[in-house]
Amino acid sequence: MTSAPHPIPSFHDGNIVGLSVSKGTATLSLVRSDGTPWRIELEGVRYLRADDFREGNIISCCEAVTKVDPPRNLLEALAGGPHELAAQEYHDKYRLFIDDLAEQIRTGGLTLLVIEPSYGCVFLAISERVMTFEVR
Repeated sequence: MTSAPHPIPSFHDGNIVGLSVSKGTATLSLVRSDGTPWRIELEGVRYLRADDFREGNIISCCEAVTKVDPPRNLLEALAGGPHELAAQEYHDKYRLFIDDLAEQIRTGGLTLLVIEPSYGCVFLAISERVMTFEVR
């Protein structure tokens, strides 16, 4: 996976310690492996998925994907889809929807934030804006 232009510091072996969601926004509280606290703020959240949140939530990698072709499997994991037995027209509409979402990420209108864990929370979100802040 390649990311641009939202540079995110390395959070490898750091932790997700909090998540707050409210009306199209989300704030992740993280701690880097050196103990430095950080925040990632998302504005214009379209989709968000945080699975398996646990004590610890050790991060393997954290990446903001935009202005590149996003992994379709992650878009599908976020946006869901029609039941396998649904009529073909629903599958066709869904495929077009995923294509449009991928195009918005490719052109930079949206960003896919991916946090892959070593342990705990798998975090995926699509939003209009991603900002990172060291907490002082």
